[in-house]
Amino acid sequence: MQPELLKFGTFVIPGFMAMVAIGALFALGIGFHLARQRGLDRMELLSYSIFMALSFWLGAVLYRLFFTFLQSPQAFTENLFHLRVLIEKSGTSVVGGILGAALFSWLYLKRVGLPLWGTLDITFTAIPLAQAVGRIGCFLGGCCYGRPTDLFWGVTFPGHSHAVHPTQLYESFLNLLNFVILLIVYRKRKFEGQVFSLYLINYALIRIVVEFWRGDTHRGFVIRGASPWTSLSIPQMMCLVILSLGVLVYLRRRKKSQA
Repeated sequence: MQPELLKFGTFVIPGFMAMVAIGALFALGIGFHLARQRGLDRMELLSYSIFMALSFWLGAVLYRLFFTFLQSPQAFTENLFHLRVLIEKSGTSVVGGILGAALFSWLYLKRVGLPLWGTLDITFTAIPLAQAVGRIGCFLGGCCYGRPTDLFWGVTFPGHSHAVHPTQLYESFLNLLNFVILLIVYRKRKFEGQVFSLYLINYALIRIVVEFWRGDTHRGFVIRGASPWTSLSIPQMMCLVILSLGVLVYLRRRKKSQA
């Protein structure tokens, strides 16, 4: 755990933010490379990437604020006029960020000169790489930790009395694997929108599985069973929605390409 990656006097670079920034730069580099091969305008792609990053953050924040309100309306109302404190307490969510970025992309790309499905394929080929690096930031920050474990690779974070599953690293590895798979699919795709739809499907499955080993309970639950295997967390419920959307997009885009 390394919350402060670098420190110069009073200037501190948090480990989480550093990894998020590095992941974003890697993803941008991959996106530019694929865009150049396709002949897309890189400045237009850069503008889109900047606004999409903002929409990702906004979606991540609004998602958590919404479910914070559902879980505790009174606490939400009490902190409503201290928005910064409320956001810090609520945190952010990758699931909300994906929904925000997808919605923004749909609206934005329809109004500019970039092709909708082709640009989405490029963008969502690169995004898993940013997520893989970003989850290392979660590991450095000690958030998104797992359930207690006696396995030899368990990690004991400060403030914990027992080793826990390093679910941040589990998801980092799976996102990296997703990036490799989607990059291969992108090279051999049979229709535009194929990569985007597979990203939605793959990420939803990754998050649903990793959630079974998550130990931080602030995410909230739709069903709280006797064990994680009989419970359904809010992120898992939302990932089922994303999974359904991905399957729907895949089938519709494939059908249209065949027609």
